[in-house]
Amino acid sequence: MYGHAAGQLRGTEALEAMARARDGLLRTGEHLPLMRLQAVAAAASLDDRSFAAVVRRAWCDLWDLVHTRTGATPAEVTAFFAHEALATATAALTRPPPAAPAPR
Repeated sequence: MYGHAAGQLRGTEALEAMARARDGLLRTGEHLPLMRLQAVAAAASLDDRSFAAVVRRAWCDLWDLVHTRTGATPAEVTAFFAHEALATATAALTRPPPAAPAPR
């Protein structure tokens, strides 16, 4: 998602494009940010080191992508993902629950 959003942009313009894409997903109710949040929670709570390693690698890859494409400092990348975590948690807590499936 972030690489696609940034396209050929670099620097601040790329970081802003990534932030717009992320915020758009949260506004439209897309599930990708929530799935990432659930993966982190599951990795922290399960006693499955291999699953935790996969989640950790995915987050490292996201970090590297944002850092490499934007040239942002570690503090700026941290702030970017901190905003994502807060916005995702807020969306998860304020979103109405899914409708129950219809009886068969």
